[in-house]
Amino acid sequence: MFCTDYDPSLETEFVNLALQHKVDGIIGLTYNTNLVVPDEVSFVSIDRIINTHTPCVSSDNFAGGQLAAEKLHALGCKKVLFIRMWSAINGETYKRLSGFEYGCRSYNLPCESHTLIDTHVINETKAVLAKYLEPLFKGQCAYDGIFCGTDLLALLVRDILVSFGLSVPGDVEIIGFDGIKDFATEEYVCSTIVQPVEDIAEAAVDLLLRDNLDTTPPLLCLPVTFGEGKTTSS
Repeated sequence: MFCTDYDPSLETEFVNLALQHKVDGIIGLTYNTNLVVPDEVSFVSIDRIINTHTPCVSSDNFAGGQLAAEKLHALGCKKVLFIRMWSAINGETYKRLSGFEYGCRSYNLPCESHTLIDTHVINETKAVLAKYLEPLFKGQCAYDGIFCGTDLLALLVRDILVSFGLSVPGDVEIIGFDGIKDFATEEYVCSTIVQPVEDIAEAAVDLLLRDNLDTTPPLLCLPVTFGEGKTTSS
């Protein structure tokens, strides 16, 4: 297993290892826009369609967005907001917004969305997010429900709203996406749409070990579930 830490040159190097037959295949979680996967390399992608003949394994992001809308509606939310980080890759994770909007329309739940530019510097991201949220929430509560593209973003939003004097949950219900758990307590760090991480890993390995990847479906979506944390009311 290799971690490239967002270094595109290392990702290309590992693809070359496969070309040199030093590895039998690659399972990649990559957001490198310039990555080229030759046809002769056995490659399974996670969360991103790379080309028409490279299979991709992903959680059902569209259904996850729908589920978040369903939960916020069930909690009594009247106006909701979706926040995500921008990415140069239009991967499967972008379907979270589409699913959320579809779910909100199903319940006649007014929703809006906002995309943040991902700087990879958490302090800058927090400052930008606070600047965006302040006129919406400080002194009033423009939205009573927020769905965030990731759990880490949900935690940032929670901390910022609390700094404005709002209660989470209470004034605002927040749901993230990923299913991150606290290492010590094994509790979800926030209410979240849970990805079946182990199932995704097993499915990726199973696809990679098949004799002919050309016969596999281009996209395999696995079901998500809701995990209750402390950012939504019981």
